Amino acid sequence: MPKGGTKLGDDDIATIRDWILSIRPDPRPLFASRCVSCHSGPSPVGSLNLTGNLEALAKLPETKFGDEGATSAVLYKRLADGSMPKNGVKLTEDELSYVKDWLNSLHPDPRPVFVASCVKCHGGATPAAGLDLTGDLNSLAGLKQVVKGKAGDSALYKRIADGTMPRGGQPLSDSEAGLVWDWIDSLTPRN
Repeated sequence: MPKGGTKLGDDDIATIRDWILSIRPDPRPLFASRCVSCHSGPSPVGSLNLTGNLEALAKLPETKFGDEGATSAVLYKRLADGSMPKNGVKLTEDELSYVKDWLNSLHPDPRPVFVASCVKCHGGATPAAGLDLTGDLNSLAGLKQVVKGKAGDSALYKRIADGTMPRGGQPLSDSEAGLVWDWIDSLTPRN
């Protein structure tokens, strides 16, 4: 796209991507309707007052997660298993998806994506291009293909977006590519 037209430039593609990202589902109405009844007032449960914004929730250690991404966050697990909200009405899959996207935007961690899609080439005894992604992502973040703070300018993201990578594998889903974008944008730009 556009069919029969001139291919869009990188800046135009980045503008469209930014617009799409700006209209992601916002979990605040969900938390307002499902969580504020317990987490508000003069004595909120766990001393966590969610009235007004999610800043208090974003700062909780329970929002952090490990190698499995947002689904390993204590907050997400409690919502997914139905132990929260305490009123007993379990969140729907769509509602859990909003929470997952929100958690991933707080702490963009593409390791699960790289492990699932990239390690088969970039791992083992002889990783492709000498890049081993089985450990942390510092080696990847330091490459010239990653323009810290500017995903749209990064060769890594462009290769993912155009389907060049992963080679011989399934292209990344929009949410997986979005997580890589968010991670690159979250990196502190080089001086």
